[in-house]
Amino acid sequence: MDLDDIWQANKQFIVSVSAGVMVFLIGTVVVDRVYGSDLRSARTQLRTNQRSLGTERFGPEVQAQAREVNEALKQSLIQLSEAAAFRSREEFKLTRGQGSAGGQYFALVDRVRDSLLTLASRNRLRLPADLGLQMLQTTRAEVIERHAEALDVIDRVVRLCVEVGVDRIDSIQVRLDPAFDSRHGLGQVERTRVTFKFTSSAQPVVELLARTQDAAAGHSLPIENVDLLGARSKQDEVRAEVTFLVVRLHHHDTADEEI
Repeated sequence: MDLDDIWQANKQFIVSVSAGVMVFLIGTVVVDRVYGSDLRSARTQLRTNQRSLGTERFGPEVQAQAREVNEALKQSLIQLSEAAAFRSREEFKLTRGQGSAGGQYFALVDRVRDSLLTLASRNRLRLPADLGLQMLQTTRAEVIERHAEALDVIDRVVRLCVEVGVDRIDSIQVRLDPAFDSRHGLGQVERTRVTFKFTSSAQPVVELLARTQDAAAGHSLPIENVDLLGARSKQDEVRAEVTFLVVRLHHHDTADEEI
């Protein structure tokens, strides 16, 4: 079979391949002209960066400054954490070796409830008899401890209500952080929510909110939400829903890296 026979038999295939080769060559020339300099520049920069990976870029003075800044930031974080985290008063803390956590908590509830109901009755403050506390069906010390912290908030707020002259506390609700029982675990900030619903004249409610933020008086209770509505029965009466937070901070510490 001579070349003419090969050409006749494979003419279409040879033409297709030749056209493809021409398109490829033309494309290569076009790409090189348009992007060639950029590609060469990028390759040069890549080689330069690879060679400089093992080169120390910052001297001892810069490293020392970075360490100082890092230490200052860590101290600031500690101070902010101490300011934000809730601190229970001693009488609301559960003590190891003093009986079960549940036994301590129920004794605390009885003592606080009797004291607050007596105080409220003497000062004409209407108060839910159960203080919004649910019967706990658990022996987990960490759950009981958080309810004891919430009870501390309830005690503080009720006593402030008496001092400023709030008329009525309609309800109290305690909710642990939704992530507390999550399989993903708690994040860095844990929030127990204690929600009060008040009905009173406006001035005592405003004063109550101000007093709960008085750090000098030992209160400074973070507020997540406040809803105020005018009551229908009296012109000066308002209905208020206020959610206070018990904040716990969880630091997921890792070993400091050398700078």
